[in-house]
Amino acid sequence: MRKTLDMSDETSMSDLLASPKAADRLRGARLLLNSPAPADMQRMRRIRSVEKDSWVQNALDSAFANWARGGEDRHVEESWIVRPGASDLEGIKAEAIQSVTQVILHEMRPLVLDVRTEASTEVPAYVTSQTSTTIDRLRAFLDTINRLNEAAAAPVTVEFDLSEFLAAEIRECKFTDEQAVTTRKDPLIVKGDPDLLRLAVRNALRNAVEASEGLGKQVVVNSGLTSREAWVVILDEGVGLPSSSDKVWKPGVTKKSKDEHFGWGLTIAQRAMLSCSGSMKLSGRQHAGTACEIRWSQGNGDSVE
Repeated sequence: MRKTLDMSDETSMSDLLASPKAADRLRGARLLLNSPAPADMQRMRRIRSVEKDSWVQNALDSAFANWARGGEDRHVEESWIVRPGASDLEGIKAEAIQSVTQVILHEMRPLVLDVRTEASTEVPAYVTSQTSTTIDRLRAFLDTINRLNEAAAAPVTVEFDLSEFLAAEIRECKFTDEQAVTTRKDPLIVKGDPDLLRLAVRNALRNAVEASEGLGKQVVVNSGLTSREAWVVILDEGVGLPSSSDKVWKPGVTKKSKDEHFGWGLTIAQRAMLSCSGSMKLSGRQHAGTACEIRWSQGNGDSVE
C-alpha cells in the first residue's frame, strides 16, 4: 500500500519549500529524499517547475526519482543514515565555503580599514611606503576571498544568449579581435547562471590571452548546446600546461608573480562551475597550447563530469 507523509510532516516541508530563502527550500527538498511520497504530487511538480535554484532542483529531482523507484514504501527508521549524492556533497561544500568566507570578510574588512586609516596618519610618506603597499595587498586578497564567496553562491538559473554573452565578455576584458575571437555569431539560447559562468569564462580568457601574447597567437572561443549540457571551449596556442598540471586547481598555485597574483583564479573558476552542476577542465593540445572546457547542465538534474 502506498505510504504518504502525515499532515504535520507535510506542513513542515511545505513551509520550507515555500520559503523565499534558497537554503530553507534546500532543507525542505532534502527532507523529501528519505520520505514517503506526499499526498499532493501535483503540487510538488508545480513547486519543481518554478524552482530557480539548481541545488534545490537537483534535490527535488532526486526525491521524484526515489519515489518512482518505490522509495515511498521504505520507512525512514529503516535507513536513518543517508549517504549523500554528489550534488548534495557539492551543495554542502558550497554552503561551508560561503559560511567561512562570510565570517572572514565580516571580521577582516573593518579591521583592515581601521589599520589603513591609522597608518595613513602615523606612517611618514604613507602613500609611497611599504606599509601602504602591504595593506593594499591585503585588501586585494580580501577581494579574492569575496570572489570565492560569490563562486560558492547558489545559482539562479535563467535563459540567455551564450553567443552574445561570450562576445560581451571579450569586450569587457578589453581584448582586441587579434587577441580573442568567438567562432559562433548566431544566437544560442541556454540555461544557466551568467554571474557564475562569468567567473569561469573571464579567468579562462585571461589565462589564454596571457599565454598567447608573446607568440602573437589568437585565442579562439567555441560554444555549443546539447540536450544535456551547454559548453564553451577556449583554445590557445600558448606555452601549454605545466608538468604538474594537476596542481593548478589548488589555491595559491601560480606561475605568475606572487607580488601581483594570489593563484586563486582557477580555484574560484572551478568552484563557480561546480555551483552550476558543471565542470571546468584543462588539457594540452596536440601541437601547442591549451584547451579549456567549461560545461554545465541544462536543468535535467544531472551534474556534468
